[in-house]
Amino acid sequence: MIYYLTIIWLFICSLFYQISEKKSGFSVLIILSFLLILILGGFRFEVGADWDSYESIFNSVDNFADVSEGLQEKLFMLFIFLSKSIVNDYSFFILSFFSISFIIKFYFFKKYSPNIFVSLIIYFFTVFLIFDLNGIRQGLAISLVFLAIKPIMNRNLLQFLIIMLIASAIHTSVVVFIPFYWLSRFRFSVKSLTIATIAVLIFSMPLRYFIENSSLTQYMLTLEMFTHYAEYIGDAEAGRSLSILSIALLQRLFVFSLFLINFEKIELDEKLKYFLLNSYFLAIVLFLIFSFNAEFAARLSFYYKSVEIIIIPILINSQKQKKFGIMLLLVFFILSLVGTNRILEMPDGGLLPYKSILW
Repeated sequence: MIYYLTIIWLFICSLFYQISEKKSGFSVLIILSFLLILILGGFRFEVGADWDSYESIFNSVDNFADVSEGLQEKLFMLFIFLSKSIVNDYSFFILSFFSISFIIKFYFFKKYSPNIFVSLIIYFFTVFLIFDLNGIRQGLAISLVFLAIKPIMNRNLLQFLIIMLIASAIHTSVVVFIPFYWLSRFRFSVKSLTIATIAVLIFSMPLRYFIENSSLTQYMLTLEMFTHYAEYIGDAEAGRSLSILSIALLQRLFVFSLFLINFEKIELDEKLKYFLLNSYFLAIVLFLIFSFNAEFAARLSFYYKSVEIIIIPILINSQKQKKFGIMLLLVFFILSLVGTNRILEMPDGGLLPYKSILW
C-alpha cells in the first residue's frame, strides 16, 4: 500500500504544480517528497529481491584484501569496506549507498525537469522499484550516467570517460552507454527516426533468431569478468525471453511516439532535445536486440530509457492548452499505477511486504 500512496502523493503534488502559475511556493512539498523517497529507500529492511545476496557480500568483506578477491566490481566492494569501517552494519550500508545514488538522481531531476513531481513519479515506478530497491549497483550506475549528461553536452571527453570509468567499477554493464558520447551528436529528422524505428521492429525477429542460435552469449559467459552474470541466462525467471510486442516495448513506443509528434513544438535547448531523442531511440533498439533475455533487455536499455524521467514532464509541459497537459499527466499517473502493480506482482520480487527499520 505504501508504494501506491507514494505515487498518489506525488501525483497530487504534480497536479497542483502543473496548474499553478507560481512555481516558487512548492519548496516544502519538494523537500517532503525527497525525504519520503529517501526514507522508503534508505531505511528499508529485508526489502528487495537482492537483499540477501548483497547482505552475504557485505558480510564477506572483513578486510581490504577481500575487496580485490570479490567477484563484484571493485569500487562497489571498496564502498562496502569503507562503510563497514565507519559502522559495521548492513542497514547503514544500504542507507549510505542509496542516499548517494538518490541524491545524484534528485539533483539531475531538479536541474532538467519542468515538473520534478512528475519526474519522481516516473522514477519511482521504474528505476526506484526495479533498481534502487533491487539491483542497487546498477541504481548508482544509472545515477552516474545522469551525471555524464553535462560533459556529453559540453563535449568534454575526458570528464565523460572518468565518470564512465567510475560507473563501470560499480556495474560493468554501463559500458553499453559509452558509445553515446558520439551517437548523441547525430541530428536525425523525426521522419528518419520514425522509419528507423519501424525498420528495427521488422528486423528484430531475424536478429533475435540469430542471437539465440549463436555461440556468442555462451562464449562471453566463459570470460571471467562475466561469470557472475551467468544466472541471467540460466535462471528460469531472469533468463526468460520477451515477446517482441511486449507491454514493456509498447510503453516505450508510446512515449517515443509522443516525443516525435511533439518534437517540433517543444521549447528546449536543441542539443538537449536531440540528446533525449537519440537516447530514447537507442533504448528501444537495445531492448529489441536483447529481447532474447528479459534481464539483459531491461538492464542494458535502461541506461538510455531512464531519460524518460525528463522526457515525460517535458511532454506534459509542452502542451499549449493546460487541459491537455493535465490529461497527459493523468494518463501517465494511471500507467504508473499499472506499472507498479505489475512490478509488485512479479514472483519473488522481494518488495512485499514493505518493512522498515523505523517501524
